[in-house]
Amino acid sequence: MKETQINYAVSKEWIEAWKNFLYVNNRFLRKNFLNGYPSPGPVNNSSLYDENGKINLMLEKVIKILACLYRLLEYSLSSSKRLYMENLR
Repeated sequence: MKETQINYAVSKEWIEAWKNFLYVNNRFLRKNFLNGYPSPGPVNNSSLYDENGKINLMLEKVIKILACLYRLLEYSLSSSKRLYMENLR
C-alpha cells in the first residue's frame, strides 16, 4: 500500500510576518507574544490566488514541476534501493 503525501503551499509573506514576530535576525527569540503584541494571525494565502480565486498560474506551473521532480527522485531512489538489494544476494 502506497502512503499518500500531502503538501501545503503557504505564502512567503505570511511566513516572513511570523518570522519577524518571533525572531530578531533569525537568531534571537523576541518576546512579542509575552508582551501581548498581536500575532500576524491565521494563514493568509491570498497572494497565491488571482482575482477570480484560482491558484496563480505561475505557482501552478511550479507546483506541477516540483511534483514531477519529486516523482522522478522517488522512482530513482526506489530503483537504486532495488538494485542494491539485488546485489546483496
